[in-house]
Amino acid sequence: HQMASLSRLKPTDLLYAERFEAYICGLELCNAFSELNDPVEQRKRLDHERQERISQGKTAFPIDEDFIEAVGRMPNSAGIALGVDRLVMLLTNARTIEDVMFFPAVDLFGSRKEDSDTKISFN
Repeated sequence: HQMASLSRLKPTDLLYAERFEAYICGLELCNAFSELNDPVEQRKRLDHERQERISQGKTAFPIDEDFIEAVGRMPNSAGIALGVDRLVMLLTNARTIEDVMFFPAVDLFGSRKEDSDTKISFN
């Protein structure tokens, strides 16, 4: 199963996380979740992610001990991340996200960046 790294698990069914995403016309508009504030569980998840990266031959980043400590001091909370650029895209019928970006992504040489962040579109 796939982990929701920073989401709290549903207490009545640990197979599910307390999170949701909203899509309109196939475009992800927002992502919301209850924050994980259990430092033991957070360390376990980060250790698991590190082991996954190692097994895939990817760089395994060290665990940020200050982050783990801060997680344990957090109150219960939840939040939502709304993609304002995506909302504007929907409201203006723009075909790609680049059409509504105030500062389009560019590489160091000034040409348009060609990656998944700027290739968002819907039909």
